[in-house]
Amino acid sequence: KKMVSTNFKVPEELKETFAEARTKRNIRWIKIIIEEEEIKEAGKKEKTESEEDDFNGMAETLKEEKDCAFFLYHKKKEGSKTDTEWIIIWYIDDGCKVKQRMVYASTIGTLKTQLGTHFFIGEQHTSTKEELTYKNFEFKHEEKVDTSEYMTTEEREIADIENTTSHMTTSRSTVSGGGGVAFPVEEKAEEELKKLANEKEGMVALKIEEETIKVAALAQNQKEAYEKIKAEPEKEPRFYLLTIEEDKLLLYVCPEKSKVKQRMVYSASKKHIIATARKAGYNITKTYEYGEHHEVTEEDIEKKRNPPKVEKKKIVKPVRKNVKGKRKPPKITAL
Repeated sequence: KKMVSTNFKVPEELKETFAEARTKRNIRWIKIIIEEEEIKEAGKKEKTESEEDDFNGMAETLKEEKDCAFFLYHKKKEGSKTDTEWIIIWYIDDGCKVKQRMVYASTIGTLKTQLGTHFFIGEQHTSTKEELTYKNFEFKHEEKVDTSEYMTTEEREIADIENTTSHMTTSRSTVSGGGGVAFPVEEKAEEELKKLANEKEGMVALKIEEETIKVAALAQNQKEAYEKIKAEPEKEPRFYLLTIEEDKLLLYVCPEKSKVKQRMVYSASKKHIIATARKAGYNITKTYEYGEHHEVTEEDIEKKRNPPKVEKKKIVKPVRKNVKGKRKPPKITAL
């Protein structure tokens, strides 16, 4: 089952458009869509004297049923000398496919982060054109609005991710520079990774629980490691840092039966796990991904570490005789 991608990049052209809109303050909104797994600018509206007309212009761009889009909206604020009154409005029609809903919902954080979180004062979800009108919208993002009534179960789980990653505690150790989601790391996990970095074999299993990266299991050797991996809950994703001789491996197991929220959180945390391990002195040499815990076996790991060498068959080309001079014309025999 293909997982929803969360690694979209905001194109430079869109960043430049947004930067220019902030500087000149002549743009009311910028429309953004996701097409062919890429974030794309799909239009913009210059400001007029009527903010209401400008706002209602967004719904007019939604031509098709089951449409989805983001709008970067510049809220008018009289007498403001700063340019921070931007909100993100995400429109997801009720008839959209679950996958499309998930893709858009999981991209909110990406937009805010790559465009500059500090430029936005809020965000709001809409699902009908009637909601996307100046009269009905009422800029409810300024209040504590519960938008869960508009969402499917999958969307609520994704919304939890956004809330989790937006309000992470920083009282414990965190690692930056690795990309992805940077959850705090408990001290025990750091200590065990440092120990493993100096061992010739062993394993540290990591889990994400209560917004923190914690130790799920430990092993002193390979045999014990595989036993511990099989004993982990079959529906729970895990990161296994396994040392075998000179190889320091990262095994990422993401069961298909795990919750959508878990799959997305773990997937977005992979780079951070690598950075955390590196900080502890554990420099990962190879990474492998599995769909189930029981698939992680000594035999499979060895095949991946030491794939059989396929000997290339030498193709012997026929040696052409070096014929000097011009070719003689074929003899014609009279009948």
